[in-house]
Amino acid sequence: MASWGGSWSSKLKRPARIAGGLPLLPVPTHWYATVNVWDVDVSGAYTRLEVDANVGSPTKTTATTYVRENRTVSVDIAGESRRLGRGEPIDFTTRSVLIVVTPTGVGVGDTDGENPECSPTYPAVGDVDPDAIQCEYDGTGH
Repeated sequence: MASWGGSWSSKLKRPARIAGGLPLLPVPTHWYATVNVWDVDVSGAYTRLEVDANVGSPTKTTATTYVRENRTVSVDIAGESRRLGRGEPIDFTTRSVLIVVTPTGVGVGDTDGENPECSPTYPAVGDVDPDAIQCEYDGTGH
C-alpha cells in the first residue's frame, strides 16, 4: 500500500494513501459502499478577545470590558503603576476522527460526478468575493 502514495507519502504525518475511499464489500461484480476516514488535527489561537457587558438598571447602565491579549496587566494605585501579571492569548488544539460511508460510485461531497469537488473560495479565508476566486483543476490533482 505504501507504493500507492508515491514520493509525497513520506512527507505526511499520518497515513492518507488510499485516495477517494476504500471499497467495502467488493463482492464480484458488485460494489456496495465506500468508506472514507479522516483524522483531523486543528490548532488555533485568539490573539485578542474582547467581551463587553452592560451592568446596571435599564435606565442607567455602565459598561465593563474584559480584554485578553498577550501583554502586561497593570493598575494605577496611589499614583503608581503596579504590575498585576501577564495576560496570555487563548489557544486551542483538538483532534477528531470522521468516518463517512457512501453508496456505490458516489464520493463524499460529490455533486456532479466531476473530480475534484472543491469550494470556489478555497483556500481564501475571511471576507471573500465568491466571483473573484474559482476552483481550478489542471488534471494533475492540483
